Amino acid sequence: MATTTTTQLEPGRVSETYELASGPYSSPRDGEEPPVPQINSTDSKIDRATYLKITSAAFSFFVAGVNDGSFGALVPYVIRDYGINTAIVSSVLGQAYQDTHGNTFVAGTKGAHRWLAVIHAMYMAGCLCGPFVATAIASSGDKSHWYLFYCFPLAIGLFNVALVFTAFRDTVGFKRKQSPNNSATAMDTETAVEAEHSSTANISKDEDAFTLIKDTLRTRSVWLLSLFFFCFLGATLTASGWVVEYLVVVRDGDLSQMGYIPAGFNGGALLGRLLLAEPTHRFGARMMIFIFSVLSIGLQVLFWLIPNIIAASISISLLGFFMGPFFATGISVGSKLFSPRLQSTALAFVFVFAQLGGCFFPIVTGLIAARAGVAAVGHKIVEATPRLEEDIR
Repeated sequence: MATTTTTQLEPGRVSETYELASGPYSSPRDGEEPPVPQINSTDSKIDRATYLKITSAAFSFFVAGVNDGSFGALVPYVIRDYGINTAIVSSVLGQAYQDTHGNTFVAGTKGAHRWLAVIHAMYMAGCLCGPFVATAIASSGDKSHWYLFYCFPLAIGLFNVALVFTAFRDTVGFKRKQSPNNSATAMDTETAVEAEHSSTANISKDEDAFTLIKDTLRTRSVWLLSLFFFCFLGATLTASGWVVEYLVVVRDGDLSQMGYIPAGFNGGALLGRLLLAEPTHRFGARMMIFIFSVLSIGLQVLFWLIPNIIAASISISLLGFFMGPFFATGISVGSKLFSPRLQSTALAFVFVFAQLGGCFFPIVTGLIAARAGVAAVGHKIVEATPRLEEDIR
């Protein structure tokens, strides 16, 4: 049963109506603010402009996936063409993808959990597409022209920019600042009331940004989720980025064929995000992430120890499958832990921290490979995976 409460504001302001759901009250954790009541919305449909913005965000993730997914297939060609070692080439493996603003925007739409699944699946679709295009271009002809692959992400990147400007044209540009004397007369009474009512549902424009950031950094769950994504993205980019070089050097695989192996990992992750989301939601994130982490560690150990390319290919594909739901689960947990006032800032911080992990682990792995050999790559991934389940707790 729900109770409707009407709050009368100052004279000249409209009243707000909140619906308070009856149920057990859970006190906020230390350092966190309780969630604020949400204003009722009678419109459950998404307008065409929002659909276009979601499409733009999804395509941005696809472009980023093409870029990230192609690294593993191109790394051996870069090493052999420029005569550099693994320590140098590893510095290109942690490039940040466009997730911060896309996730923040989509997380605020109606039915956010469905649209977040869509844009995350689009990222893995790009990762699946990247190795096929990169390997086909890099292995064609007697002499490899692997660098021509970047004409493809350049083309779709330009289209992405055009789509972003088209979809978000209402927020692109500069707004003319009105003088205080003319601002009141420029708006009629109805517009003024609507603007004032809207301001009560959002963060005050006068709030100090430094205070908002300080409150975010004081929230314990922000740091825990950041560590989760730090380890997750580090393990993911290391696994998909170094698998080709590992199979070529350690397992004596054919370079022109091994370039397609990352597509198995990314294809598995794509299926995992689509098929394992419901079981994870139904049986609980903590238990399912623990099970997926144990399975992922076992598969990584098999990939590392069994000297068979076919077995390694199957193991890396299943590894991607069971690691697939980690990203969406982390965002789902974060959306419940963060108060609405801190949500945008907290998610941005979490994603930046994730990008640091995506840069840190491949670089450290490259340094280890340069000193101890590429055969030591597997153990670095195994080190990162157990921390994922601990952080989601």
